[in-house]
Amino acid sequence: MRRQVLCTLATLLAGFGASASAQEAKPDSATVEAATGTLKSDLKNFVVAQEQYFAEHTTYARSLAEWTTVFRPSRNVTLVLLTSSGTGHSEVAVDDRVPGLVCAMYVGNAPRPMGTGAEGEVVCRGP
Repeated sequence: MRRQVLCTLATLLAGFGASASAQEAKPDSATVEAATGTLKSDLKNFVVAQEQYFAEHTTYARSLAEWTTVFRPSRNVTLVLLTSSGTGHSEVAVDDRVPGLVCAMYVGNAPRPMGTGAEGEVVCRGP
């Protein structure tokens, strides 16, 4: 039993070390700029899809699974719907090509994901 635990810990630590080393390499400015543009575009497209959903259901979609045929994030992008109701929504997006880069926005009666920015404005913080 103890050997299994030690092997599991060694495997986890080895994987963590490899991913930490990969994340230490800073992406070049062109990659950061491209990823930022992709995140901004995906968030704006997400809002368009949410507005279409609202027009049909009088509420915003509460999960991405409700309409995967209407909106799909770009390759390498993870979009997370933080809050959603009948009066607003907020979301964040990250691009796995640029660790530490996050963009967010909100619409309507929803919390500002990064505490700043106007409604419908994409706000990004970078690596």
